[in-house]
Amino acid sequence: MLVPIRWLKEYVQTQLSPQEIARRLTLIGLEVEALTRHTPGLEGIVTARVERVEKHPNADKLTVCDVTDGTTSYKVVCGAPNVAPGLTVPLAKLGAILPGGVKIKRSKIRGVESEGMICSEYELKLSESREGIMHLGQDVPLNLPIDEVLGLADWVMEVNVTANRPDCLSIIGIARELACATGVELKLPEVVIKETSGDIRQGLGVDVRGVDGCPRYSARRVSGLVLGPSPAWMQRYLESAGVRPINNVVDITNFVMLEIGHPMHAFDARMIHGNQIVVRWARPAEKLTTLDGVVHTLQPTDLLIADPERPIALAGVMGGEQSGIADSTTEVVLEAAYFDPITVRRTAKRLRLHTESSHRFERGCDPEATLRALDRACQLLEEHAQGRVTGGVIDCYPTPFVPRTVTIRTTRVNQVLGTQLERFRMEWLLKGLGLKIRDVVEANLYYDADKMTVEVPSFRPDLSLEIDVIEEVARLFGYDKVPALPPVGASLPVREDPLHRLIRASRRCLAGLGFNEAISFPFTDRQAAGAVRLANPLKEEESHLRVTLLDTMVRNLVYNVSHQNTYLNLFELGRVFRGEPGASAYHQEYRLAMLLAGDRTGHWRQKTRPVDYYAMKGVLEALLTTLRIDWTAEALPPPNFLDGSFFHPGRGSRILVNGEPVGYFAELHPGMVARLKVPLPVVVAEIAMEQLQAAPAAAQDARPIAAYPKAERDLALLVRAEVTYAALKRAIDDAGGKLLEESRVFDVFSGGSIEVGQKS
Repeated sequence: MLVPIRWLKEYVQTQLSPQEIARRLTLIGLEVEALTRHTPGLEGIVTARVERVEKHPNADKLTVCDVTDGTTSYKVVCGAPNVAPGLTVPLAKLGAILPGGVKIKRSKIRGVESEGMICSEYELKLSESREGIMHLGQDVPLNLPIDEVLGLADWVMEVNVTANRPDCLSIIGIARELACATGVELKLPEVVIKETSGDIRQGLGVDVRGVDGCPRYSARRVSGLVLGPSPAWMQRYLESAGVRPINNVVDITNFVMLEIGHPMHAFDARMIHGNQIVVRWARPAEKLTTLDGVVHTLQPTDLLIADPERPIALAGVMGGEQSGIADSTTEVVLEAAYFDPITVRRTAKRLRLHTESSHRFERGCDPEATLRALDRACQLLEEHAQGRVTGGVIDCYPTPFVPRTVTIRTTRVNQVLGTQLERFRMEWLLKGLGLKIRDVVEANLYYDADKMTVEVPSFRPDLSLEIDVIEEVARLFGYDKVPALPPVGASLPVREDPLHRLIRASRRCLAGLGFNEAISFPFTDRQAAGAVRLANPLKEEESHLRVTLLDTMVRNLVYNVSHQNTYLNLFELGRVFRGEPGASAYHQEYRLAMLLAGDRTGHWRQKTRPVDYYAMKGVLEALLTTLRIDWTAEALPPPNFLDGSFFHPGRGSRILVNGEPVGYFAELHPGMVARLKVPLPVVVAEIAMEQLQAAPAAAQDARPIAAYPKAERDLALLVRAEVTYAALKRAIDDAGGKLLEESRVFDVFSGGSIEVGQKS
């Protein structure tokens, strides 16, 4: 939010410099991101002295003046009757641009060349007076910028207001914070209006049908308006705050919104058909043309301000084009309402209409500020647009606001902050924010000096808990004054979750084996069976939750290969999700996925070789041995574990623990690798961690070193071709019994002298 320092000082009388004001606000949590000097369009206009005045040779009402800025003299043609030698005046030099947008150029006026312009208060937008040029004091130095001489230059702060502080989206809200930070009294403008005879209810009706979207709707009527430019001081404030001045009526509604923080809207009373305002939900496919000239197609979730015939505004977002203020407008209906933040946010986001009004309503305006905003606008319309306020006010407020109360303990405040603040100091700090303090009296009429009840004002929706109020004490007391003390507390023993212990052990083991951990979002576009669709996906490519970690692992594979990373050893520990069609509950489980791709290097004297099924099997043996889990592997039966075409036929196995499958490992199918455009061999594995954690730990035997040397035997066995290594090893291990330490296949031979259908 842009906050002009000059405007701010109207409510907080402080002599602090703009830089010090910015520092004080930042220290209490309102971060000032920028502080810039703002001049109201008066660049190139300086103080100068009229040295000589001569009558224009070709015009009776013009004069030719010699004007100096102290260093250079200029010939200027002037038409003002009050120009005279010796006067100090504002001089717009060549190239200067006046507030109205007129650029000063070298020109001939009735045959005489003019090198600038002597300005009046009207031309500088300082007043409506057109009596003649502006006279400055005789003691004013020459060649000074006019905005500096007249005190028009201002500093503007850009304040980063967080979403939980809607009260600071106003000049008065920032002023309240500054008053608390400096100990200066906050002075609010006195609002007095003069109502005319008559009653607004006799000529205007309000029917609020969407009470859940509009808990409060207030309106006033002002007639006799004379449209024109708003006063110069108001235009300067609006421009400094980033709002373009339009006319006195529109500018006043914008001024009140920035001053108080409550958005308003002015309807041309002639455009409200039937003299009836209806607050209702939009009909399906209903259309509205907003003030920016765009036609919007509405939905039943959009709240409208309408008359009996048509919509005239999009509630809390933008007014309608047909009911806007025109040059012929003489009577307006002023609206100040409290709209539901969620309703406004939903409509503004869907229609991509982010306005100053929606920005405030989305964060939660003050429901108690509607009448104050109306009265302030009526006061300004009376003063600057000759408005006459019709008697009475319409205020539809079926469920009035009930202030929230929070009980805080002074001992708890000091305990949290590490301070020794006295109760009266806390009360003084909180009262400056508009909070009301009451003593706590127990049921036995005992006064508890440690407790006090804080009544939270309507403009602070962020305060609901004791710790919220403690934070207010901390920031107003000063974070820099809070002592740095070590935290005091007792550490209690916490039982470690076995699953988390297993996950940590797996992570340590795989990192020791040279793997890199991948951390991915659990979103995918693969609509596998049981995949859970997100209600509000960030993008269509991430519309479902993954049912397997392979979805994100393969995505990481493709990304790395596209960036010329040709050897990958990744693992990921994360959750997968699965649900049944129409079910309201979903199942999630923790899994471990591993991926090897490319060529791996063994011993320094060995050549690189591509990763394969056996490389992943070696990783699993190292991992599961470290985790003390006995396991076996058996071939993946067709169709494969997830998808018949996902894995290589014959190069994949299930991981069995106690005879139950807990995962798989396999090479990717060549067709899948080609479809992914990955010119590398790829092998993957996935394990369900909850099932692994439930498996009993393998026994750890402590045995003495053998007293006798080992005896190795080579066995050449002739078996059928379909006999697997696992079956052969199982038979040898069973036959070897306790004397057998290890068995492995080191050679397979077929063909030649071996009969067809057999292998050695």
